[in-house]
Amino acid sequence: MADDNEIQFIANSSGRRWPLLSYRGYLYLHNRATLQTSYWRCVNATKKERCNVRLTVKGDLNGDPKDLTVANLPLKDHVCGEPNSSVEQICAEMKLTAANDATVKISLSQKRPLSQQQFR
Repeated sequence: MADDNEIQFIANSSGRRWPLLSYRGYLYLHNRATLQTSYWRCVNATKKERCNVRLTVKGDLNGDPKDLTVANLPLKDHVCGEPNSSVEQICAEMKLTAANDATVKISLSQKRPLSQQQFR
């Protein structure tokens, strides 16, 4: 299991170009970047909670995540609540979602309700 102070990237299942960034138990979406600096915002920045915590990450995003550093420490407190980025839990949820999507696609391609297909 990775250290919470370590930057990790998680595939973004929403189809966006950039992965999610996990740091200290929270998830961040890519906001913008320059050559050696990238800017990230809490995934709850635009939701009801309006969490405005931002990360400034220094280093090459194409390199090893262990070589990246968070430049704007200390961070503000998250108003969105408890940490939301158990990487193992997120990966398991993504696999479950992908499996459910595949089952629905199979059901639709056979033009039978899923409940009938399961029992035949």
